[in-house]
Amino acid sequence: LNEVPSIILHSNSVFTLLYTAELIMKLTAYHVDFFTNSDRAWNLFDLIIVICSLGDLAMTMVLAAESHLPSMTQMRTLRIVRAARILRAVKMAKVMIMFSSLR
Repeated sequence: LNEVPSIILHSNSVFTLLYTAELIMKLTAYHVDFFTNSDRAWNLFDLIIVICSLGDLAMTMVLAAESHLPSMTQMRTLRIVRAARILRAVKMAKVMIMFSSLR
């Protein structure tokens, strides 16, 4: 594995925690309507992104804590989780579209 700069790891953790806090606030505010209102597709998309991000963060922490090289199963899992990061880019595109529609 290539070494990732610590600023990237820390910013990933911060953004994951911010998105998680946003999701918790949405779930608290909307309750059941979170899954049934007109934005339910985006809400479910946000939920999937947060779950994937938390999984990625957990895998990163587990792999960082291990002193030996990860097994092939862990490497495959890590590749799958990292592929889910593409979803984060889609979420950012959603936010950019939302802001552009406000103009």
